[in-house]
Amino acid sequence: MTNQDSLNIAFIGGTDSSGGAGIAADKQTVLRLGHFPIPIVSAITLQNRITGLRSFALPEEGLRSQFSELTQIPIHGLKIGMLPDAKAVKIVAELIQQNQFYPVVLDPVLLSSSGHSLIDEEGWDAIRHALLPLVDLATPNLEEAQKMCAHSSKPTEPDSEKLGREWLKLGVQSVLIKGGHAEGEYSTDFLFRKNQPSVAYPWKRLSGGTQVRGTGCRLATGIACHWAQSGDLEKSITKAGKYLQGYIKAELALSSQRLAN
Repeated sequence: MTNQDSLNIAFIGGTDSSGGAGIAADKQTVLRLGHFPIPIVSAITLQNRITGLRSFALPEEGLRSQFSELTQIPIHGLKIGMLPDAKAVKIVAELIQQNQFYPVVLDPVLLSSSGHSLIDEEGWDAIRHALLPLVDLATPNLEEAQKMCAHSSKPTEPDSEKLGREWLKLGVQSVLIKGGHAEGEYSTDFLFRKNQPSVAYPWKRLSGGTQVRGTGCRLATGIACHWAQSGDLEKSITKAGKYLQGYIKAELALSSQRLAN
């Protein structure tokens, strides 16, 4: 990719003091795919590579003040990650309405890896009613997909078709329900769009892959980059998935090397 092909990709999310996820992962992905990263910090998190510890939402002025860059240059794609509270959700929704970014990809960071909610019920409602109708693609994992629709069935036995259609009823244009938390030889993601058949993306499950952090961030950001460049959502998901598979394999190999040394 030449510099002339590089796009301005903005992303909103939390910091990660361990460097494995959040806007650190977003920035790394945008750069590796040959584009120009524009980060917007919504929260500061204190965590390590094993568990999350604490998070602090940025004050409204701190969040809004970062938007000035987004109005000075063309933004070719926007990816949204962690939004810590309802106020942040509504501020970002206003930003999208005022600027009409496309594509807008939401990776709803709603639950920690241990299952604890990262946003209160008011924040969940704000995402449902204020943000999802403005989003071109959401990429929830199974737990998040079920919780948003008030389901309580086990992630290992989901009705992805039903979940996908319920997400579309919330107003989002399309949703990719990720199957990483299900069981089986393959981890299958399902894409749902209005008035179109679902599309399955089966990925060979990698042993130890769930221990690699920031995979959801990287997948959503990768989709935003490829979609902004090509305009083809299905192919963008495939390309981003292949990128993520390569990243996971590299991280697992690096981890093994560290243990050997």
